[in-house]
Amino acid sequence: MNTFEIDDVLEEMALEGRRHFAPHYVCQRLGISEIKGVTNYLLSLVGSKLIPSFEVECPNGDIDFAVNDPRLISKETRICHICGEEYEPDPERTWLAFDFTERYLLHIKKKKALREKRNSVAALNSFVLS
Repeated sequence: MNTFEIDDVLEEMALEGRRHFAPHYVCQRLGISEIKGVTNYLLSLVGSKLIPSFEVECPNGDIDFAVNDPRLISKETRICHICGEEYEPDPERTWLAFDFTERYLLHIKKKKALREKRNSVAALNSFVLS
């Protein structure tokens, strides 16, 4: 597993406006099956680039809602907002997901703007020199 490739995919996702993604999605984009390694690497980025959350699944497999800590899931019966199934949330049926920190998104936007500025200056210099 190449962490530089994961960083590149995360940057692409941030520029695309991708939000709330699972480690499995990152693996799919990379064309790899190293879910454990990718998950561990993403967890190492918590605080600097990523914010973790947990998605609670209803009995029909739909993601009903997200929480910051699976230990805080209420056992109160609820109705899935996707399928309408009535169920009692089960902390065992949660999935780890991530969002980008605002600081990381700002960094990526600045990096993109700087890259575009450099490219336009290089193109101008190329035009002037030819």
